[in-house]
Amino acid sequence: MRRSNTQPYSKYDVASLDKSLNSMCIMLETQDVHESKSVDLTIGFLLKPLLTVMKLTGLYYEHSSKSDKRKQNQLQFVYCLFICFLLWCNTLKFISVFLLTNFKDRTALHLPSFMLTVVAQLWLLLCSCTQTTFIISSYQRNKFYTIMFDYTFCKYIECQSSISKRFKFGIYSATILCLITIISNTLGLFIAYFGPSEYMKVFQMFLAPFHQKSTITHNIPYKLFICILQLYESAAWTLPPTLFSILCLIGYSEFENFNEYIKQEVQQANAQQRVEYWRQSHNRLIKLVHTLDSTFQIYVSVALSINIVVAFLMLYIIAMM
Repeated sequence: MRRSNTQPYSKYDVASLDKSLNSMCIMLETQDVHESKSVDLTIGFLLKPLLTVMKLTGLYYEHSSKSDKRKQNQLQFVYCLFICFLLWCNTLKFISVFLLTNFKDRTALHLPSFMLTVVAQLWLLLCSCTQTTFIISSYQRNKFYTIMFDYTFCKYIECQSSISKRFKFGIYSATILCLITIISNTLGLFIAYFGPSEYMKVFQMFLAPFHQKSTITHNIPYKLFICILQLYESAAWTLPPTLFSILCLIGYSEFENFNEYIKQEVQQANAQQRVEYWRQSHNRLIKLVHTLDSTFQIYVSVALSINIVVAFLMLYIIAMM
């Protein structure tokens, strides 16, 4: 009997299969567009609480093509730049005061205390650099905005089903923990600056703001201003790494779901029909990873370099105490 030379997959009509796949994709996209009118499926909607806190603390600037929101966005951008200016002034002021003091006497008196002061200066530098890099990242419309709010890019990422169920509680919990950390850090500095003996002076200043007694007005406005800056420093310390970690987890989840989907299709012998769909899904995942890398590479480099130095200094301080 003559053996046929046709390949096992020749029974599939490639042209008709391509047309059916295209029609199916068009149908799914049309369905997704209709659903998007009632439900926002972007990653930005999933991270809305965290992004709102970042906007309030001057860490995020949102682009918008709507004319009625342009003025509001411009004011938000000016607010972010103003906070950035204040943080850098505060950082440079403390670093300059630290460098202008008697360096040899400080090291001779108590070296762990000196190292702890160095850690504090590095922490201020880290917060200022983080705030600056995130303003730059959010200003890059083709990167940060694409990840968060571009529907044509995010509609294939199933944040409305698998990601939202897995991460929604975690995102809200992380946002609450960040707020607790920011408030606690600010209150800690407030208590350290004023203490119980200074509370009455502070309240007297608010009750009689034009009182000329030096014991009431001495350094209190400056200390309150530093406490407010501490709030913004704490926000720049906690919120950006939280956002970056959540986006990395979303990317990891997408790769995990993609690999599981391929495994199921191979087991069901549907690999030949779904090759083009796999290629498109893989390209979207690669684009997500590339966009995350290009958006946050400056932040990761700065944060990693400063935190490594801080970690070694803290280990030295712990060993010396």
